[in-house]
Amino acid sequence: MMNSLISSFIQFFLALQIPVFFTLFLFILFSFFWLPIFKFFKLIKYNNLQKVHEDETARLGGSLIYLFLILCFLFGLLDDFLIKSIIISSIPIVLVSFKEDLFHDTSPKIRLLSMILSCAIFFIFVDINFPSIEFPFLNNLFSEDYFNFIFYTFALIVLMNGMNLIDGLNGLFGFTALFQLLSLIFLSYSVNDFEMINVLFIPLIPLIIFLFFNFPSGKIFAGDFGAYLFGFINGILTIYFFGKHPYLMSWLAVLILFYPCYELLFSYIRKIRINISPLDADDQHLHTLFYRYLNDILKIKKSNSFATLLLAIFWLTPFLFTFILFNNVIIVILLIISLSVIYIMLYKYLKAKRGN
Repeated sequence: MMNSLISSFIQFFLALQIPVFFTLFLFILFSFFWLPIFKFFKLIKYNNLQKVHEDETARLGGSLIYLFLILCFLFGLLDDFLIKSIIISSIPIVLVSFKEDLFHDTSPKIRLLSMILSCAIFFIFVDINFPSIEFPFLNNLFSEDYFNFIFYTFALIVLMNGMNLIDGLNGLFGFTALFQLLSLIFLSYSVNDFEMINVLFIPLIPLIIFLFFNFPSGKIFAGDFGAYLFGFINGILTIYFFGKHPYLMSWLAVLILFYPCYELLFSYIRKIRINISPLDADDQHLHTLFYRYLNDILKIKKSNSFATLLLAIFWLTPFLFTFILFNNVIIVILLIISLSVIYIMLYKYLKAKRGN
């Protein structure tokens, strides 16, 4: 199985030589020569409470990944309607988040509006089967189009913002997105959906290139563009895949996308409880607390990348258990609950260690 997938991936990779090498060149340019570019265009320094890296680093990884997709489109290398639809419908997100990555002056409400608009464009113009989640008392609601539209738009917005939330530590966003895609690839292989595998390879290639420059060195970050883009892409592909294969347990989709969604929902609930706007940024997220603990208290070198590896329990576990728990809904739900409990316990421990 593994050898077959690797062989297919290599063939797919070689077929995209021009976009791959052009994208690779741009990643090298913006990773190692960002400061001269930054000074030449007199860009505004990124200064956010969630920032854990000291040096001025390009937040253009997402822009370069999107450029890769556009190049594939222009060279006629994308013949799949689904991925074309995702690229086109994501334009509102693309325009708003690119501006934010360059100038850091876009309001949260405008960003939220762009996400809703992109979701609406996709769901209105692309006819897909929405998967039903096996949840008591809600099964009938999932048969209604309006409910699916609202529910899955909300789910995508949560995922996009959750992916953006974790784009701070080296590799954390990249590995999370990578293993979401790999989970879908292995599931596709298990049901002999090779058409879906080819679609999933398309965003996988530039993401791997991005990770070479993001982990462990942190030479470039995905930025809002990359986080929102991959939240949108991975979310749409997950919805499409489980809708296409309704016999698959939909709780697996919840498990695959668990970490960034839980990170965001936990953050929102936490802020509401202490009377802070959920839209206000702060540095009290699990991954930032983990980094501060390793860096400030334990004085561990390379604590940024090390924290990402220690958080693998959240971004790697769903991938490892996807196939073991293929058809056992009870164990999948128990695993989701267990990860939720581990998250809360770890968060409380790190908060206690910081004394706040």
